[in-house]
Amino acid sequence: NLPPANSLSLAVDAQGQARLAWYNTQDDALMYALRAGDAWRVETVDDSADVGEYASLGLDRAGRPHIAYHDRNARTLKYAHHDGQAWRIEVVDAEGQAGFHASLVVGADDTVYIAYHAQPRGILKSAIGRLGDWTVETRLAAEAPKGTYASIALSPTTGHPAISYRDDALAGLGYTHRTEQTWHRGTIDFEGNDMGTFTALAFDPDGVQHIAYRDNTDRVLKHAAKTEFSWLREVVDPDGD
Repeated sequence: NLPPANSLSLAVDAQGQARLAWYNTQDDALMYALRAGDAWRVETVDDSADVGEYASLGLDRAGRPHIAYHDRNARTLKYAHHDGQAWRIEVVDAEGQAGFHASLVVGADDTVYIAYHAQPRGILKSAIGRLGDWTVETRLAAEAPKGTYASIALSPTTGHPAISYRDDALAGLGYTHRTEQTWHRGTIDFEGNDMGTFTALAFDPDGVQHIAYRDNTDRVLKHAAKTEFSWLREVVDPDGD
């Protein structure tokens, strides 16, 4: 049996084997598991002091795991990478209270992209780089709280990152994406209802953005898809909760 799990994240490697990362709520540790045949190989990645919440797992070209996660004790964003020999762990962002709602993706050149929320100012931040070499930037300034429930993905046509998030100031669904020169942002859905929690962003093979998210007022699951000039929004499950 696997240890108690929260903040569960799943990735599938090129051989079709499942990998898991999660926060062990019993031991307050970051865990990792690899499906090997009919059994799971489970290991503790980091048990330094209440770490592993908001775990987000990605795999590089060699199938090696990369995990972004929150250190609840130090209130930092941490990163773990297995280089084939051992786990390498470091703090990516120790400014303020960083690493909430972390979301990680690995690019085609093995560059790591992380989106996350920082408190108490309530800002969306990103960290881009590799072990020991990170560029940390504020994606949305703190004129009003933004950036919870972040989800990051890379465009298959351009390779540029995009992030969906909750715009806490408007109680709506926000989105920001990078072009060659800069980042662009906007609010996709905020028409009266409290929405934009639990966002999940993905691109289809044609580079079209899709976002799943929750409408908390109507208690329904919604989906937004980008067209050439606007976003199309629809209710996926109208039954509530």
